[in-house]
Amino acid sequence: MNNDGFFFSLKWKIAILIAVIFLVLHSFFSYLIYRDATEQLALNRQHIQKGYANIAHALTNDSFLVLAQFAELVSVFETAESKGQKAASQLIPVLDKNWQQWQFIWGLEGAVLYNKKGELLKQWGSSLKPDKDSVIQVINNESPKNQILCPDACFQLVLIPILVNAEITGSLGISRSFADPIIKYQQATNSDIAILVNSSQSATTRWLYKVSALTHAEQNREIVSKIFQRYQLEDLVRQIKNIKYQEKTFEISVFTLNTGQDNTQSPFFLVIEDISDELHAINMQIQMLWLYGISGFVLFLSCLMLVLVLSLRRVTRLSNAIPLLAQQRFGCFRKQFSKMLKLPAAHDELDILSRTAMSLADQLEGLESNIKNSIQQLIEQGHELATERDFVQQIINVAPILVLTQDTNGRILSINQTGIEAFCLDEQLIIGNVFDNIIPETEAE
Repeated sequence: MNNDGFFFSLKWKIAILIAVIFLVLHSFFSYLIYRDATEQLALNRQHIQKGYANIAHALTNDSFLVLAQFAELVSVFETAESKGQKAASQLIPVLDKNWQQWQFIWGLEGAVLYNKKGELLKQWGSSLKPDKDSVIQVINNESPKNQILCPDACFQLVLIPILVNAEITGSLGISRSFADPIIKYQQATNSDIAILVNSSQSATTRWLYKVSALTHAEQNREIVSKIFQRYQLEDLVRQIKNIKYQEKTFEISVFTLNTGQDNTQSPFFLVIEDISDELHAINMQIQMLWLYGISGFVLFLSCLMLVLVLSLRRVTRLSNAIPLLAQQRFGCFRKQFSKMLKLPAAHDELDILSRTAMSLADQLEGLESNIKNSIQQLIEQGHELATERDFVQQIINVAPILVLTQDTNGRILSINQTGIEAFCLDEQLIIGNVFDNIIPETEAE
């Protein structure tokens, strides 16, 4: 039998098929694990960013609270020299006397004092002051108001109403730099932060905000520039984004503080955090997963090949032995099967196939023996028939009578010697002719 193509062992086919299935399944599950890991990372980062926003709110509110407590304390100062003055003006001598000391100890930036009509009585420190509407609102509502003002740098300003004998006599505003909460935030979260303030004259056309404060400005200035070029502010408010810079990945998020002022004027906090280590850790875990998977695959394939070689060794012997049946080499066939026929306690399909092949070999050998015997008998019978034929032919030839044989068409098939002599013709002229065609010739003679 001719075999087309090259021989490819069954064990290799099984091994390759299982290997392909294993690799496909491993790749699929690795992808699911990687996707779950990235989704879990994104979810964790969202929680972390919410925590960072809460920290920023807490630090800002705490700073406002301290500033408001100081302003409340200042508003109740009353000296013997100022008892006869109007209520709001009572604080002017107190602030004049203690301003420089308080400014140094409390880190104050400025103070402003207003009467009950919202008119400025006096200002200390910087020229930073709230708008008149805010002053009137504090006096009318009799409640304090917190603001973050960012003309160039950002400052916290607390406006409180001044109450004397349950009567509003004016308002006092105390301001200080917003740098302390930013520094505390950076120390608490180990992430950088930029303060974005509204600016219609921003250098970028995509953003109407400018950077008022930025931690680690030397490193983060380029990152903020890339953020301005790539994203809109609304995109960062809705969703956390990642940006790559100098082979590092930074997570960018934006939130604003609820300080009671108009959100359009409220500054935005842009948080920049390096998450390269976390992404690297995830990638390393995926790589280790792949390494473990490939190592397990190699070990599995080695064990599989060992099992297949041991299991299919009988198949190999069977495939090598069956052609011996076609060559009628039954002794060699039985020699090949001598070890395979020792069936274990629990036999399998190969054992059944081996027994069937052995039974087939016995039947083929029996058939071959019968055929040889039949052929030998036919040969012997042929010899006997030939001897009988020669004997009969000899009897016919010496018989004193004419003996001939004809076919259905009357042609002479054979004739004995008496007939040849009777017709006085050669045997070759008689054989094949019709008997009627020979008689006239003999009569004519």
